[in-house]
Amino acid sequence: MHNKDQEQHIYIVVSQPGTIVSKLLKWITGAEYNHVSISMDSDLEKMYSFGRKFTYMPFWGSFVLESPHNGTFKRFSETKVVVMEVQTDAQKYHRMKHYLEHMYRRKDRYHYNYMGLFLAGLHICYKKRNHYYCSEFVRD
Repeated sequence: MHNKDQEQHIYIVVSQPGTIVSKLLKWITGAEYNHVSISMDSDLEKMYSFGRKFTYMPFWGSFVLESPHNGTFKRFSETKVVVMEVQTDAQKYHRMKHYLEHMYRRKDRYHYNYMGLFLAGLHICYKKRNHYYCSEFVRD
């Protein structure tokens, strides 16, 4: 059990998996990394994001639980990754962890924001309730 005053850490994982979609996004945006996930644990065994629902189906996205040991990260083992550690207090940490777990239990209510991702490439913001792409999700 964590002391309420104890500092906690959240991990933002930015990656470039080398998939066709990520290469296309890199070409459009010029960004070195174009996928982002959030983890509540330093081992990164559970990373929440909006990404591929199925490893071999790149255009079917949803709210997903990722791991370095399966799915896209396992398939594309040469994935480039940067991990950022963000310090927070225990109360915010536990609130965020609860929120992510709550979202994942109700993952059928959340959808990939295909239109938002497309329009973001044109510098147009498009938001729709319960629809996200990965960076939009982590930012919010």
